[in-house]
Amino acid sequence: MKPITVDERSSPQDGDVVVTRHAHAGVHYTVRQLPGIVQFSTTVGEEAVRLAIGFAEKHTVNIWCTDGGGTYRRLGARKRSSSTGAPVRQGDGVVSKDGDVNG
Repeated sequence: MKPITVDERSSPQDGDVVVTRHAHAGVHYTVRQLPGIVQFSTTVGEEAVRLAIGFAEKHTVNIWCTDGGGTYRRLGARKRSSSTGAPVRQGDGVVSKDGDVNG
């Protein structure tokens, strides 16, 4: 899997995809598109991120990771530039085997 980029400057917007790491009663991950409900749940972080990447690239939205505590980290997905309409990539981080984001 190629590295995923990270950008910590802001928060998700409607339409963006959020991968949440839940640590109660064992670790699991959920994936949802804002402002919607959870669409996918798994105990494998890479699986959640892989699904989020596919969706984000298809729909040109950003991916965000959180542990549910209100802090979000943006993963590099494609979001169209408002000025040119061209896809844009941001950041330089990596998602580890357990789904944690390192940047």
